[in-house]
Amino acid sequence: MGSCLYFPAHQGLRPLKDSAMLSLGSDLQPGCQMTIDMDESPPSLSARVDKIRDIFASLDAKTDLLAQATGLACPKGCGRCCENPDIEVSAADWLPLAFALCQDDKATEMIETLLHVGSERCIFFESEPTKAGHCSAYQDRPTLCRQFGFSTRESSHGRREHVACIVHKQTHCDALARVQAKLDEGITAASHRDTAMALLALEPSLGKEQRPINLALLEAIQYTALALDMMARSAPSTVSASGPNRCFDLEHPDRS
Repeated sequence: MGSCLYFPAHQGLRPLKDSAMLSLGSDLQPGCQMTIDMDESPPSLSARVDKIRDIFASLDAKTDLLAQATGLACPKGCGRCCENPDIEVSAADWLPLAFALCQDDKATEMIETLLHVGSERCIFFESEPTKAGHCSAYQDRPTLCRQFGFSTRESSHGRREHVACIVHKQTHCDALARVQAKLDEGITAASHRDTAMALLALEPSLGKEQRPINLALLEAIQYTALALDMMARSAPSTVSASGPNRCFDLEHPDRS
């Protein structure tokens, strides 16, 4: 089932016309339902967000260690990887940011912005670099962004290999050789596969599918808003526009 968009009234989310939905393509369809496990409670949702932040912190520590040991670094003001319009992440990657947006009553504004931009370049990319580079959501950026150019994979012979970005290959040839040497020595480094499996273990429903980065955020906000709404209302586990939990149906917004 593709993503569906019902927006709970208690989060202040206004009905959004299905014409806006069309800009996101056929992957997101109105008129469907989303099921959320009702054993969730605010502490458990918050705890899951904390565990994802722990994954973020672990990745940051690994990339920092590799950078310090080898001199590998992103060129100042680069941002070339962020310019790619085909970046895909899971909704689980965005759960911490989605949770914060819902808690701060900023979900509606973000949803409307996402519906406007669709699946183009990451919504948080800044053309002019700031102290955090080109990213305006640097602290909450997905795992792919945290380990890009610093991660590893296992070869068919069982050797850990560095997955370098094209800019590093052009500007840091000496550092790349040092990275591989350190990997052969056993230095701890990030792994795309291990990170994806860790997210999937924490969030089986949100971590199983990779989708365009903006649509993944939209799904994460949708999930979080619905979960918080259901927990607040102590309602049945399946939400529909006609059920006791009044949510916004993009196909029939007048029914909300």
